[in-house]
Amino acid sequence: MSITIKDVALRAEVSIQTVSNVLNRRVNVRPKTRSRVLKACEELNYTPNAAARSLVTQKSKAIGIIVTNIRNPIYGDIIATINEVAERYGYSVMVGNTQRDSVSEQRVVNLLVEQRVDGVLLASGIWNSCATEMLLAADIPVVRFLYHPEVLNTDYFGADNVEGTRIATDHLIALGHTRIGFVTGPKSSISLQREQGFKDAMKTAELPINESWIIDGGFNRELAYRAGTQLLKRKSRPSGIVAASDLMAIGLIDAAYDLALKVPNDLAVIGFDDIFAASIRPVNLTTIKFDIEGIAESAIFRLINTMSSKTDIKNRKYVTAPCQLIVRSSCGANRKAKKVITPNPS
Repeated sequence: MSITIKDVALRAEVSIQTVSNVLNRRVNVRPKTRSRVLKACEELNYTPNAAARSLVTQKSKAIGIIVTNIRNPIYGDIIATINEVAERYGYSVMVGNTQRDSVSEQRVVNLLVEQRVDGVLLASGIWNSCATEMLLAADIPVVRFLYHPEVLNTDYFGADNVEGTRIATDHLIALGHTRIGFVTGPKSSISLQREQGFKDAMKTAELPINESWIIDGGFNRELAYRAGTQLLKRKSRPSGIVAASDLMAIGLIDAAYDLALKVPNDLAVIGFDDIFAASIRPVNLTTIKFDIEGIAESAIFRLINTMSSKTDIKNRKYVTAPCQLIVRSSCGANRKAKKVITPNPS
C-alpha cells in the first residue's frame, strides 16, 4: 500500500495542512515542526512527485529570477547570461516579473517558494520590499542585483549609479550647458542614486538645481514622453537633460521632436544603460554604459556558491561596476563651439 500525506501527518503528529505547508515550503511553519515533518517523510519514504523527492535531496536544481520589467531590453541580456551559466551547472531558470508592484512581488515569491527553487536572483525595484525576508524565511538563498531595497541584508551586485550620472552631467556641463534637468523613476535604489549623482555634479559645478526640471518618467518610455512633453512646453525649460534610463531618454527625444524641438540643437539628451536601441542611427543616444553581463555573471556565481555552502553568508558583498560615457550625437558633442546654451522660450 502506498504512503499518503495522511500517513506522514500521523507519523509527525501534525495536520495534513501542516504537511502540505512544509512540502510547499510556506513560511508559516515552526522550524521544529518542519524538521519533524521532513523526518517523517524520510522514514516513510514518502516521495510521490518531484517536489517531494526534492525534500530528500534538498535540491530542485532550479533558480528563480525576479525582475522589475521584463519588457525592458536590458533584462533580455541579463536573463540570457544567467540562463547560460545556470545550464552549465545543471540548473533550470524560472523568471518572475513584478512591475514594481508589492502584491505581484509577493505572489512571485510565493510561487518560487512552492516550486522549491534552490536560490533566487532578485532585481525587484520595490523600495520597501519584503521579498528577501520571505525567501530567507523559507531557507532560500538570495542575491540582489541592479536594485536593492531600503534595508539591504543580502549580497548585492549593481552599477555605480552615482558615478554614472555624475559623468553624464559633467559631460553636459563641459559642453556649455548650465540649465540642466533630470528624468528620474519611481523611488528605488537606482532612481535615488542616479539622481544623487546628477545633483552632486551640479553642486560641484556651482550650478543651480531647478527642482521643477526633475521629472518622474517612471522608467518607462511612454510616461517619460508625457512628462517630458509637459516640461518642454514651458517657457523656462532646460537646454540639456540627463535621463536615468535609455527608455526614458528615448521617450524624451520623441517628446522633443513632436514639439518641433531639434535634438541636440534645442535639447541635448543623455541616457543610462546603453540598451541596443541607443545605438540605432535615428536615435544615436549618448548614454552611460556598464558591464551588465558581468554583473549578471557575478551575481549568479555568488548565488551558486552560496547554495553550495562555499561562501560565508555572513560576509556580505556589495559590488558596483564602473560606468563609462558612450558619446553619440544626442548630446551635441560634435559641435565645434562650446558655449552656454539657453533655449528660446516656447
